[in-house]
Amino acid sequence: MYHLFQISSDVLKTLGLKMKFMITFIFTSVLIGSIFLLSPPNNFNDQLLYATINGSKESKTPQDKLLGGLLTSDFDERSCVSRYYKSSLYRKPSPYKPSEYLISKLRSYEKLHKRCGPGTQAYKEATKNLIGHNDKNYANKTVGECKYIVWVAVYGLGNRILTLASVFLYALLTERVVLVDQSKDISDLFCEPFPGTSWLLPRDFPLTRQIDGYNKGYSRCYGTMLNNHAITANSTPPHLYLHILHDSRDEDKMFFCPKDQTLIDKVPCSYIHSGHFKLMDTTPPSVAQLLLSSIINYNESEMKLNLRKRVRDLPLNPTQSHPSSSNTEELHGSRLSSVSSPPLLISGSPLSSLETLAEK
Repeated sequence: MYHLFQISSDVLKTLGLKMKFMITFIFTSVLIGSIFLLSPPNNFNDQLLYATINGSKESKTPQDKLLGGLLTSDFDERSCVSRYYKSSLYRKPSPYKPSEYLISKLRSYEKLHKRCGPGTQAYKEATKNLIGHNDKNYANKTVGECKYIVWVAVYGLGNRILTLASVFLYALLTERVVLVDQSKDISDLFCEPFPGTSWLLPRDFPLTRQIDGYNKGYSRCYGTMLNNHAITANSTPPHLYLHILHDSRDEDKMFFCPKDQTLIDKVPCSYIHSGHFKLMDTTPPSVAQLLLSSIINYNESEMKLNLRKRVRDLPLNPTQSHPSSSNTEELHGSRLSSVSSPPLLISGSPLSSLETLAEK
């Protein structure tokens, strides 16, 4: 097309400076406009959608954004771009098919969280007397449908993701509602994982100010209460602190025993500091080991979820770990792949890749 724009030197001499500038400006504008129209979008959220749409055209196999039912479709897709589009961009399709029982457990949990989550009347009733109550048998009289496990962030980001996943799996089998301490900016890092409710621990939640100060010397630390013979089947407190860290005492590790779980199940609210998450480890046991080798009471659910059968096949990704839309661009690239898609040893759901809790 060069000849269309070629102008002889004789003609150029007759044109004024303004006319030459006008021709140059028009030509440059058309060229730049063409580049923008043909290039992919610059906004990162739109880039994900662009890549997904164009990638699906090139792929013969359509992407299953709900991962076989592990994820719910009850969210606005643009509220958290990484929730539905991350898998197709950063993960190979899973060889496992989720079991119907697992999917039903996840949907049941979502309903429980919506009924008992922050702001509900059930939440207010369940938490109003967690402190300042002198009745030693308080828990036995008041435990209803809404029981809570409060996850408190410790150590680095990787440990937080893994322990949060383990705690969710514990909540899934013990029918507790997971609440996440938001003092460590978790809300800026991850999207809300449950539809129609929140997993963030309200700032006015009882004992919120004391959470960071909890340690194994706390009077309502489970290990300390066992040492002091302060907790029995007939005398249970309204809340407990569970110290599952590197310096846990033998009494703290009793948390993993079936008899102790029966006792803890009577307590309406438990706070947990945990830094252990690996399965089948010989060093201090993880919350997950509780589920896989200790709790006899949950054998039926455990077998249906196939936890024992595929304990070695656990490349699980917690779908509560979807990067928030405001944080997705920052995490894009190597950081996003390391945060969102590590081969985790234990998971929770909304579990984005629950291979062990699924059937081939």
